[in-house]
Amino acid sequence: MRGLATLLMLFVLSGCQLAALKPPGADALLLADWLDISAEISALTPEQAADALLQVGDGEDPTARFRYAMLNQQLHQRDGWVVARDRFRTLKNSAVLPREARQLAALLEQLNQLQINHEQQLGEQTRLAQERAAEAELLQEKIRALTNLEDSMNQRREKRSTQP
Repeated sequence: MRGLATLLMLFVLSGCQLAALKPPGADALLLADWLDISAEISALTPEQAADALLQVGDGEDPTARFRYAMLNQQLHQRDGWVVARDRFRTLKNSAVLPREARQLAALLEQLNQLQINHEQQLGEQTRLAQERAAEAELLQEKIRALTNLEDSMNQRREKRSTQP
C-alpha cells in the first residue's frame, strides 16, 4: 500500500495524470507478447532454433511471423538473417499493426541487415587475408629458389677456384 502511495505521489509530482494509469490495451499486449517471444528465442542455441523452425511455420498471423523471423535470426547464419530481415520488413510495413510493433519490427529488420553486412565484410576480409597469405608463401618460395641458386653458384665458384 505504501508503494502505491509513493507511485501516485511520483505521478502527481511529475505532472502525470491518473488517466495514464489505464490498463494496457491490445496494442500494448501485442508488443509485450512479442518482447516475451524475443526473450524466449534469444535464449536458444542455433541448434535449438533450427529444431523449433521445423515445428513452426511462417504463418499469416503477425505473431507467428514474428516468431518465425526471430527463430531465423537466432540461427546466426546469413540465410537466417535474410529470411528474418524480410519477415521483419513485412511486419514493419503492415498497416494493421500498432506503431510500437512496427517500430520494433523496423529495429529488428535493421539489426538483421547489419548482421548480413557484417558477415559479408568479414568474408571479404577473410578472402583478402587468404590472398595475402598465398602471396607471402609464393614470395617465400621465390626467396628459397634464389637462395638455392646463389648457393649453387657459390659452390661452382669454389669448385673452379680449387681446381688447377
